[in-house]
Amino acid sequence: MLPYDQTAKNYANFAKGQKAKDGEFNYKVNYGVLGVMFTETDCKNDTGKKIADCEAKLAITNDFFGAMNLDQIPTGAASPAESANAWWGKTKSSVPLKSFMEGLDTREFFAYNGSLTTPPCWEGVRWTVLKNAMPISANVMTLIKRNFGGNVNFAGYRGNNRVI
Repeated sequence: MLPYDQTAKNYANFAKGQKAKDGEFNYKVNYGVLGVMFTETDCKNDTGKKIADCEAKLAITNDFFGAMNLDQIPTGAASPAESANAWWGKTKSSVPLKSFMEGLDTREFFAYNGSLTTPPCWEGVRWTVLKNAMPISANVMTLIKRNFGGNVNFAGYRGNNRVI
């Protein structure tokens, strides 16, 4: 992961190369976004029986989010929600993206054309959203909500908080 100032510089250079200008919608940027939904679970159904394959997938999401040091993200004025500097450090190890991707159920999905959910909200994005959610633990969900949920100022107004 690059330091924030280098990432911001790379982003600015990339943005200069785009043909889109404010208010101009007659262009193609051509991004692809894979959307994955998560459902908080302890891998047991309503009767207390184990859900098939859930524990293995839960281990995958725990490893994936665990590598990101969500518990190390600062709160208060230094948090990504309130600071223009959304970079909070290094991961514990490499993020296990391959095993996460292999754990996804890609058999059914929704696809549509849209835009980025973060500024500059460019059009030209092909969204693919998986129909079946991945399990996520209560602990990880708590950390995500603590760090990113409901914060209109997330990442100095650059966060994923588009008004619905």
